[in-house]
Amino acid sequence: MAKGTRRFSWLSFFIIIAVGVVIGGIITYLTRDISALNWLNIGYEFGLKQPFVLDLAVIKLTFGLTANINVAVLFGILISSLFYRFVF
Repeated sequence: MAKGTRRFSWLSFFIIIAVGVVIGGIITYLTRDISALNWLNIGYEFGLKQPFVLDLAVIKLTFGLTANINVAVLFGILISSLFYRFVF
């Protein structure tokens, strides 16, 4: 590769974004009892509230997915994407 050219990697981008979500979740957990930082916990939870169960008599499959998006998680995603942009 020539100097200064970079290839975009979806795997590394996905890993960096996942790390940002985890960091945002940690920030949410740490600031849940601090009233001055309570605005970081404003968000919405969406997904399947009750899991979907498929019973085939031999195999029972259970599907479920929920996501909890809040301000701290969005900050974590933003910071990690900026990190990806300037480092990789």
